Order: sequence, then C-alpha cells, then structure tokens
Amino acid sequence: MRRPAGLRRSLMELPPLGRRLLLGTIDLLLIPLAIWLSFWLRTAYPFSQHLVASLWLFPAVWAVGLSLYALTGQYRGLTRFVSSNAFYALALRNAVVVLLVFLLGTLLPVQMPPRSSWPLLWFLLTALTGGKRFAPRLTTTG
Repeated sequence: MRRPAGLRRSLMELPPLGRRLLLGTIDLLLIPLAIWLSFWLRTAYPFSQHLVASLWLFPAVWAVGLSLYALTGQYRGLTRFVSSNAFYALALRNAVVVLLVFLLGTLLPVQMPPRSSWPLLWFLLTALTGGKRFAPRLTTTG
C-alpha cells in the first residue's frame, strides 16, 4: 500500500475545522461556476442576457446551498472514505438546493432563468461539488 501524495497528505493533516473551511471555500467558488456554465451550455453564449437578468441566482444559491450543505453534514465526512452513497446524498442535496432556489424565485419578483437551465444547474452542481470530494481519492498512486 502506497502513501498518499503530498498534496493529499497535507490536506489530511489539516485540523477538521480547517478542512471544513477549505471545502466550504471551494464550494463558494464552484457554485457560481456551475451557475455560469448552466447558462453558457443552455444559450451557447458565455454572458447571455438571461444570465445578466438572473444575477439574483448567485447569492440565492450561495445562501441556500452552503446552508443546506452545512446543516445536512456534507462537510462531516471529509474526503477520506467517500463512497458512492455519499455521491448519491450529494446529488439529492443539490436537487433540494435547486428546488428551493426555484421556489424562492417563483415567490420573489425576479426574472426566472430558462427552464432548461435548472436541470443543467443540478447536474453541474453535482458534478463539480462531487468531483471536489472524489478528486483526493484520485491522487493516490498505485
């Protein structure tokens, strides 16, 4: 059995609070990336008028997503032993995030993004935030 790579080892040596803050910070960066990519894939333009009209999504998804992630324990199992069940739970969390933000958008007087961008947002949130959790497993050699 080989030792973990240097980066992974240094991440695992962080105290639990430090790892949680690091993962939360990475999510803070990945959420707007997922929103932007969902619009880009939907409209084929990196900065479409739909994106500009839906800027409310950025703080809404940050607030709902990071709160739900923290409350449901997404940062508890910290990258050591990530199973497929963790990925399914993450996909379910992201579905709830997208649903709650969609409901929030219907209640507020804001312009809603195109309907087809919602499943794209769910898929990209799941792929990016899930990829972040599985990436340290890929750094081992052997």
